[in-house]
Amino acid sequence: MELKGLKVVITGASHGLGRALAEKLSELHTELYLISRSIDKTPLPFKATRIACDIRDPHQVEEVFKKLPEFDILINCVGIPLVKSITDTRPEEIQDTIQTNLTGLIYICKYSITKLENSKSPFIVNIISTSGKKARVNETVYCASKWGLAGFTNSLRLELAPKGIRVIGIYPGGMKSEHFWKGIKTKEEIKDFIPPEEVAEYIIQLLKTAKNSTPAEVVIERKIK
Repeated sequence: MELKGLKVVITGASHGLGRALAEKLSELHTELYLISRSIDKTPLPFKATRIACDIRDPHQVEEVFKKLPEFDILINCVGIPLVKSITDTRPEEIQDTIQTNLTGLIYICKYSITKLENSKSPFIVNIISTSGKKARVNETVYCASKWGLAGFTNSLRLELAPKGIRVIGIYPGGMKSEHFWKGIKTKEEIKDFIPPEEVAEYIIQLLKTAKNSTPAEVVIERKIK
């Protein structure tokens, strides 16, 4: 699929994978719409429409997507970590993690469908995590949010297939994003994690695949040393 000229919406675009995708897609001359809470404060060395939005608020999400033009590709990169025992996890942390990693993405997908329906190559890519497939100690709430997103993505794929909208889940196994891991892991601890640019390349190649051969999901594990 030729990406040049396509309209692409990226959530969580200020840092990490969202930022890496935006940079690479800008080089392919796509028309970018970048959504995050802090995107209006983020310097960008390329052309893009910035949209500040708290995706935890369904009313904000609905208003943002009402104003967006019809587009071709939605890539959901937004997400926050939570590594803490369930007994030490505060109720507000549980709520924030579930609202950001799961319900916020459900709102985005819900309000994006009418904007994707008229595209010749409509595509939704949800960035999940291998924590959406594997149970992990001290990631009970985080895993709950990601397992929920995995189930939502798989069901959404079936629901949107008759509309011709392709849906894929991407499961990276730990990316090297200092912003994401701030206060949780040190720079040294994530030095062997997957560079966001590598995952971005995988996704771009998937976007270029033929319509009849798109995988349902892709698991990207980091190299074992």
